[in-house]
Amino acid sequence: MSALSRTYRDLPTSLSAGRRRLAHLGAAGSNLSRLASDFDTRSRGLSKLTELLKAHPGYDVQSRSPGDGKPKVSVVRS
Repeated sequence: MSALSRTYRDLPTSLSAGRRRLAHLGAAGSNLSRLASDFDTRSRGLSKLTELLKAHPGYDVQSRSPGDGKPKVSVVRS
């Protein structure tokens, strides 16, 4: 099994918000680094984790505003 396949398989665990719930993309990225320290999206031709997850049909990446005047944050749903 490739590192990418293992990463996709393990990502719902790393999201920590549970299956079918939203998780902050920054937290998911931190947990992903912990699960697969050698994982790097650039080795797959993409510069950001957001791009990688958007390319996978099992994940829904959204940009949401947490409130008035606050910058948008990216969240992911598995």
